Amino acid sequence: MQWSIYKIVAYIGVPVLLGITVLYGVKYKSLSRALKFFFVYLLCMLISDLISKYLYFVHQNNLSVLQVFNYAEWMFLSIFYILFYEKGKRRKIWALSFFVFLTLFIGSVFLYEFSEYNVIGYFALKIFIISMSIREIYQYQFGEKNHYYFINIGLLLSAAVNLVIFTFGNKLSDFSVEVQKGLWLFNATVFIITLMLFMYELLLVTKWKKNRLLT
Repeated sequence: MQWSIYKIVAYIGVPVLLGITVLYGVKYKSLSRALKFFFVYLLCMLISDLISKYLYFVHQNNLSVLQVFNYAEWMFLSIFYILFYEKGKRRKIWALSFFVFLTLFIGSVFLYEFSEYNVIGYFALKIFIISMSIREIYQYQFGEKNHYYFINIGLLLSAAVNLVIFTFGNKLSDFSVEVQKGLWLFNATVFIITLMLFMYELLLVTKWKKNRLLT
């Protein structure tokens, strides 16, 4: 029974991600520049998830897909956040982003095989996402200008959980099978909650633009 629940929660994320990506795609023309890049990020996530699931079913190593997606996530979320700021204030974000890329590159080329977890690169990427999302959430709490509050909550939640699970992914085999299932079930549940937050943000943006046209 537990295994069936695990499978349902683990794999329902794919159709949910597909649906939300389609919704963003339908609204693409009316989206801001930042959300257009966020849509591309969702599209990359969907493609990598589908390929990863396929490789899992045919009993092939899918960690190389995660390594490729790390670069896509770095690129499109960096642009997503950089577009929040005026040109004169983007230098620090570019510097942080370049540091993340450098860490990803060093990890994937010199420290780990492409079929292994790039622990150091993944850690730097998730810390970058957590830092940027916390900044936006912090500004919201203090009534300052912020961007896409619920997307940032979703990114923070997902990045924080992934940081713990994937950073110590090579150690999961030390735990019992039931503990491993519980951790992956929790991760899959957080992923679905994150996607719901992404969808809610899109609904808010669409509603705001609709109300603006009516006034």
